[in-house]
Amino acid sequence: NDENMKMTQEADAYVTRQDAITGYYKVPSPGRYFIEILGLHCNDFPFDAQFGNICLEDTAHNHLTAKNSFIDVTVTTANATELNFPATNAINKNPLGHWKWSDESAVPVPMQTRYQGQNCRGSTEPRCMNSTSLDRFTPYRFEWSNGGVMNDPTKFQQRNTNNELNLCVAGFSHSRKLMEQLQAILPGGINRIWHKIHFPAELTMGLGKQILASNCTFIIVGVGQWAGSKGVTFPDYYTQMDSGVQILESLGINVVLRKIHYNPLGDSISHCPPGDKRTPAVIDGYNEILRNLARKHNVTFIDTGDIMDPMWDAAPDYCHYTKWEARMEA
Repeated sequence: NDENMKMTQEADAYVTRQDAITGYYKVPSPGRYFIEILGLHCNDFPFDAQFGNICLEDTAHNHLTAKNSFIDVTVTTANATELNFPATNAINKNPLGHWKWSDESAVPVPMQTRYQGQNCRGSTEPRCMNSTSLDRFTPYRFEWSNGGVMNDPTKFQQRNTNNELNLCVAGFSHSRKLMEQLQAILPGGINRIWHKIHFPAELTMGLGKQILASNCTFIIVGVGQWAGSKGVTFPDYYTQMDSGVQILESLGINVVLRKIHYNPLGDSISHCPPGDKRTPAVIDGYNEILRNLARKHNVTFIDTGDIMDPMWDAAPDYCHYTKWEARMEA
């Protein structure tokens, strides 16, 4: 009958679809690279969505690649400064550096994505201990593309001798952690000032006057964690950030926008519905908004993705980065 024919046509259309996502990666040298691809969402994530009830796929069963999948790279374009990919109209510029296996006494093993499964908080079950272990990150060190002093952590404090700088940040706990790392590597003569805000709506004229009173050389604005956690939609985030940047610029403040960190897949983020809405798709949406606003207002956008994104699951508490990746970002 007509209904059966309709169903058959729909099934045929589904089977013959050729949709594909093509990704490009620039690697530092030939060799074997292990690959892990996760499927976080099976449905669309529209810009104007109320994403508070959008669930991630089950973290224990979201792998699209087989275990220990790899590619062997035989040729690289290490000397190219910029690559064009006609299929995507994308431009891939040289990365700041790469995380590399540093334990020469051991054979490299695939580093599976770290996550906290349901009912794993405080658990010593083997499935929980394996998925939450931080040991996977220990053999890796970040190697800067420009080499030299940046690859020698003992020389960090020699990099900046400007003692007339008032370095300010606006945000909350992630900004606080950034300030702690800067405290450890910058000379004592550089003043570090933290303006505490949780949401982009707090970028008000009152805050602007406080920043002016601090005599900030510039202010690094990083707000998105609380907004994501509470489900602030992309349109609202855009409007609030846009307004805030305009206010600060109207006061003559040198504004710098910072890329928002991912949050590892803790049990609250991966619960359905999520107790914590800071999924990777939400953070990606916020960061795309920040990039667009930086272009619109002609302000600096600090993108530390080359450093932080490969270690996005390394935060011990599934939120705050405190180890080597945090020091490299600072």
